[in-house]
Formats: sequence, structure tokens, C-alpha cells
Amino acid sequence: MFNAEVEVLGSALSIKGIKVTSDQQLLVYGISYFVYGLGGFLSLPVYNQGYIYYVVTADIRGEFLVIGVYPNTCVNIMLRITKSHINYNNIRYANGSTITEILNEYHTMQIYSGGDFTGSEIRSSKPVSVFSGSRKYKSDFLVDQLPPIKSWGKKYITVPPHGFQYDCKVMSGFPNTVVNYTCAANTEEYIELREAGSFQTLDFNTSKCLLISNEPILITIIVSLMDGEPAMITMPPLKEVVGELMVYVSDMVTAAQLVLVTNANITVDPTGPPSSTHIDCPEHLKFCIMNMENLICNQTYSISSEKERFAISGYVHGTRYGVKNGTPRINAALGYPIVHHASQVSILLNFVNYQIFSPRRYIANRIY
Repeated sequence: MFNAEVEVLGSALSIKGIKVTSDQQLLVYGISYFVYGLGGFLSLPVYNQGYIYYVVTADIRGEFLVIGVYPNTCVNIMLRITKSHINYNNIRYANGSTITEILNEYHTMQIYSGGDFTGSEIRSSKPVSVFSGSRKYKSDFLVDQLPPIKSWGKKYITVPPHGFQYDCKVMSGFPNTVVNYTCAANTEEYIELREAGSFQTLDFNTSKCLLISNEPILITIIVSLMDGEPAMITMPPLKEVVGELMVYVSDMVTAAQLVLVTNANITVDPTGPPSSTHIDCPEHLKFCIMNMENLICNQTYSISSEKERFAISGYVHGTRYGVKNGTPRINAALGYPIVHHASQVSILLNFVNYQIFSPRRYIANRIY
């Protein structure tokens, strides 16, 4: 656990990156929390980081963080903002302007605005690590680690956790991107994203939707209740995997769901009480949705299939209960995707708490 002294604050350059290494493969989760807020992310391994990113934030109080992984990395950020300007290192920048910075290992470059940064482009001379989110959006804050454009896909299925609704942000990385989406049988709509970095927010509410594009896209869902408590989750594209997947449920939440999209009969272990599982196979998706509720907190789950190869996507969504005006209610939420691999090296932004999990039940013995 790290204290608030390592938290990245303001819109400026600092040196607060954290590297986690181990002699075994790890899954690394970051959890940020305070009394009335919660956020979480799954850290991407260094070999999955890249040179080109597009930022996704909520429509207010957006912020993003770029972390240096290698020495002498030149970073160029072309801003797309909804406010008239932002300040970085006490210099004012307008919409469409470019910020250039040289990052070394552990350097942290955070940029904050009262508006939306979605569509801002990050290009670097060497791979960097990028986190994005919003501070105090609908009484909570949002965070996730962004995948580089090389990890985007062309086919996604989006679905909310049981009892929640969601908005879907669709981001293009290439010009003239066409996205067809289907949320009910015999109905198909489409959107056109004419520029790289252009996006559209779709109010899918509680619908289960299939999205297919002609160019790679990034899909981000913002899950919430009617009165707030949002969580931002970067959806993994539907992808064939081999072998077993692992996912960890944090003990920072009091209730959690595992939402999976797959074309195979899968086994989630452990199963049984208090967990309960619901399966739905809508005709318009050609895939099945598995929703596993009442997950055990501070528990590792494995996901496997009898098939050698199978397609899967999904995420964990968790909530924390508190008391407001004498009434028990959800006062915070988080979410993070499942992944198809683990790694031995991850680069993190600085939040208050990290949870490190190894698929071989091995805890990292070297943390730098």
C-alpha cells in the first residue's frame, strides 16, 4: 500500500512512476480509494504498451497521465478539449495545440481540465504507459489504463452488469471508420467517424449490443446507477484465446459481478454459493452472456473451456456500500477488464493502494 505522498497531483511533470517486477508472471491491479470514492484498473504489461494512444475521459473534469518507460522518450500530445484552454506546467494551451515533453523512466506527465479530453492524441518515440479518467464525475472518479492503438479490435459486444445501465464511447484511430451496431434482433444502425480521434457516445442504457467496424476502434463503457456511482471500463475486443484466464476480485468492494461474453461453454472456478450465475444467448449477438453475481471478495477466479481455442471478452464490476442520510446505499464503484495474459513487468501510476496477484499464487518479491 502506498500513501498519498506518491499520488500524482496537478497538471504538471513529476517523477512518481512505479515499476513492478517479478521472477514469475503477475496480474497487477491498482485500487484508488477515499471515503466517498473508488476507482480501479488492471495494469497492462510493458510489452503491451505502445507509441500511439487516444485519450478517453468523461465529459467533465477529465485528466490523463503519461508515464515514461524508457529514457529520452519524446512525447507529443495534440489536445482535443471542450474547454477554451488548459494549463500544463503553468503554460496555457488551447484546443488543437500540441504539448511536447521529454520523459525518462518514472517521469509522470499529468494533464487536467474541467472538461473532456476524449480524442486527444498521444504519440511517443518509445513506448509509454497511459492512464485516463475523470476526477469527481457524478460523485465518484473514473480511471483505467488505456491500451495503445495496436491492441484495438474490430468486433465488440457490450453489456452492463445486472441492475446497472451504461453509456458507450466509440473512438476511431483511423479516418473514415464506419461502425455498425445491433442492440436488438432485426435492427442495425451505424455511425461514421471521419477522422482519427473522433468519437461518439451512445446511450445503450441496458441493451446488449454488437459493434463491428471496418477499422480498429476503442470501446469504453461508463457504467452507473440512476444517481451516479460510475465506473469506467475499457472493453476488450472479442478475441480467441488459448488456455486458462485468471481474474481477481478486490477486497475493496462489498459486492462484485463478473460479466463474460463468449462462444464456448466455459467454467469459472470457484463456483457455488454465495455466487449465482445467469446465462443469456440473444439471437442478434450470436454469442452468450454469462453474468456471475455475488462474487467472493479477495478471491481469484479461473476461466477455462473444454475447447482449445475460444473467443471471450469481459470485465469485473464492483461496488462498495455505505450509509448516506441514515440509508444504506452504493457510494462507490470500480471496474476493470479481464486479460488474456500476465506479465513480469508493469508500469503503474500512483494511487493509494495496489493489489498484486500471481496466476501461480506467487506474490512479487521485488517491487521498485
